[in-house]
Amino acid sequence: MMTRSNRLAALVASAMLVALPVTPAAAQTLPLPPPGTVGDVLSPLEDLVSEITGPLGDLACQLNGDEGVPLDNAITLCGEDAVDAAIALSRITFQDGSSHAFIGRDDVFADTLSSVAGQGLAGAPLLLTQTGAIDDRTSAALDELGVTRVTILGSVLAIDETVEAQLVQRYGADNVERFGGPSRIETAADLAAGLAPQADHVALMRAYPAAGADQSQAYADALSAGPFASSLGIPSLLTTTDYLHPATLAYLQSADVSTVTIIGGELAIGAAVEQALLDMGITVNRVSGVNRWDTSIKIANQMDIFDASDANRLILTQGGSDDRPLWAAGFAAAAHGAVYQSPVILADGPLLPPETLSFIADGVLSNALRLSNQPVVCNSFVDFLACETVALMMVGSLDEANQLTGGGLEAALGPVFEQIRSLVEQILPGAGEAGPGLVGQVLGLLGVTGNEEAPDSDLCSDGIDNDEDGTIDESDECAAAFAAAGSSTAEQQLQAALSTLPTDVQDAVIRLVGPAGDRVSPSTQGVITTVLTAVNAALDGSTVDAADDEQGAALIDLLDAITAGVEDRASATTIVAGLDPAIAALVAAIAVDAVGGILD
Repeated sequence: MMTRSNRLAALVASAMLVALPVTPAAAQTLPLPPPGTVGDVLSPLEDLVSEITGPLGDLACQLNGDEGVPLDNAITLCGEDAVDAAIALSRITFQDGSSHAFIGRDDVFADTLSSVAGQGLAGAPLLLTQTGAIDDRTSAALDELGVTRVTILGSVLAIDETVEAQLVQRYGADNVERFGGPSRIETAADLAAGLAPQADHVALMRAYPAAGADQSQAYADALSAGPFASSLGIPSLLTTTDYLHPATLAYLQSADVSTVTIIGGELAIGAAVEQALLDMGITVNRVSGVNRWDTSIKIANQMDIFDASDANRLILTQGGSDDRPLWAAGFAAAAHGAVYQSPVILADGPLLPPETLSFIADGVLSNALRLSNQPVVCNSFVDFLACETVALMMVGSLDEANQLTGGGLEAALGPVFEQIRSLVEQILPGAGEAGPGLVGQVLGLLGVTGNEEAPDSDLCSDGIDNDEDGTIDESDECAAAFAAAGSSTAEQQLQAALSTLPTDVQDAVIRLVGPAGDRVSPSTQGVITTVLTAVNAALDGSTVDAADDEQGAALIDLLDAITAGVEDRASATTIVAGLDPAIAALVAAIAVDAVGGILD
């Protein structure tokens, strides 16, 4: 058994693990939905729930119409306690297993607070157990993951010698280590020194709540900071609010840290701490918002995720305060957020704070225009209404989401709500219809519908167990059909739709919409959509034969004129006004008699 206590000098000499890449599940992604017809609004987690529910058992559940609208684009984790919540995250993150795991106490969050960054550094999930015994569920999870090495978080007061002895018997003394000091601050410094003895960048978080405040104040910022620190491969340290704790100072000096990112405002980590860091010659960045909800969004921004459409998926975690161990689910989500470069955003019971609503709303238009949408992982302890609201917003169902929130969405967004809804209505389909989307509108101009890229419905939506494995319409059946159609990703789908066009026309389309049709900002997409609507009106229903030399050349000139206007950040009205010559040339080439509208 390797014991780690507060001996920083010895730890500095240990093997360098700083800036290790986060690779535990790089090739273990949750199955994405197979792309459908170009322009269709897809179900982001089509058939995902059936696949995930198998290994998760009772820890995952699909919310359905019995409680509200079907959430085809969300999966919910239904852990009943801290142990369940941690196991659920480990399973959906490390689907091919993990040789290393952290073990923490299930009833107090203090020593596991630093694990939110440690998970990324070590490539290890966080599992929880009781102080005096290994929980049977945790024991089974260790076997399921294929763990061969464990790290205990906390002193013997957190995880006692009995548990340690059981783990040593199970894995051998050389494969069990403990990081634990007299307080959570020393434990964090201890862990940082063991995993990253020469880190040049660290995250610094508050260790304790203010006097008389709820305990959630101490960990609220850490819920979202976990994916940020883990994805960067930097350790997280703790400090008191009013002064830089000596254990933290010792690590900063021994590691020769040059940059510190402070998580939270001055009520969390005071100006005196920041000044002490500056006096050491350390560069200080502070990430903070007006409250915990806003801080979670600011942390997402630090990951270059500026709205919901920038993330590969969203992890929704309960960030309020109640008697449940909310911290367990939030801490355990750190590795998942790092692997999938996805932020943890916060709910407040059944409500979504205005900051969270705005973050999702800012990505609504972009999501509606994508070839496929991102999933939502609703963490254990998240209220169904909050989960349903996020899922609806992610697929552009603003009216339904607004109704669920009792008008809260419209109140939070103000006039922007109507602007976004108006733009989304131009893109999303009505009941039973396919929406054109950005790519769909461009291809519609060319007479390309994309239907030929869809798989045979006999395989994917016939209600038959085609591969005779006992489950109807699994995603492997659909995936096989899509693979046969050469269309297993959004990029492949776009290329398949364009494959019959001349290369120079393909290039012009991609210059406008991006390589996967979703690479431009929501505001730019709105401009392009408005311009294309005007172009289609000018063509009066006619389409372009891109293979015809004259029509193809005129089409390229038109698309490049739109692209140039977009790159100049011109308004849709300005771009449309400047397209008259290009449209006239295209109209002449395809012999359109009734132009109407724009050229009149």
